[in-house]
Amino acid sequence: MREYFWDALIFPFFEKNGIKSFLMFLVLSAICSGIAVLFRGNQIIYWIMAIIVIIYSFGYLTILAHNKINNKEEIIPRWNNFREFFKKGFLTVTIILIYVIVMASVFSALFVCIALLLWCIKLTSSIIIFLIFLFYFETISLFMLLFLPIVHVFYAQNMKSLDAFRLKKIFSLVFRNIPVLLLMYLNIGILYIPYMLCKEVTKGIVLNITVTIPETIIYLYVMASIVYLSASYGRELLIKEKILKTIDQQP
Repeated sequence: MREYFWDALIFPFFEKNGIKSFLMFLVLSAICSGIAVLFRGNQIIYWIMAIIVIIYSFGYLTILAHNKINNKEEIIPRWNNFREFFKKGFLTVTIILIYVIVMASVFSALFVCIALLLWCIKLTSSIIIFLIFLFYFETISLFMLLFLPIVHVFYAQNMKSLDAFRLKKIFSLVFRNIPVLLLMYLNIGILYIPYMLCKEVTKGIVLNITVTIPETIIYLYVMASIVYLSASYGRELLIKEKILKTIDQQP
């Protein structure tokens, strides 16, 4: 299994037609984010622009993942295929929300059961309650970090929303490839560092267009690198598990 970190970090510079299309994607998203900030006093306009950026970027990155997984000639999508981006972006956001809501509901029910049990046996100290809350939020965060990239790979492969809920195949792939996935998650964490540093630099600064535009560009570049990396690993895992067939594997 190859290590894809550097490819993911610099992919816009070597993929076909990458620089122009990817740069326009970043600029357009950043401008829309800047407009949202300018109208932050008007919550309707602010949220409309924010939702546009979210759905557009999710759609763009999902199609980028689809192209990479299927080894298309042009990995980076043209920036102006708005209809397709919004359609795929809406489906991607919906899939993520379903998983997050279900996961939050399951762990909320578990939290309530544990809290009732502790109340019954008279163990209700603030430290114990704090540890339970910490476990609750950390588990959901860990789930989003570790599980959702694989869900996204399954969806992006064929752009079919039902593929994102093939839980048996998803769990089977995860449990049979834990060492490879741990390496992928390590690389994802390293790729995320630039955005974390950016947030530290801008901490305490009043939200304004001069902060929002560069922050959006950095964030989307980082997210695109993460998607490219997970799609690279995902392609090889799908081939290994005989879920994705290459030309030489066709009967």
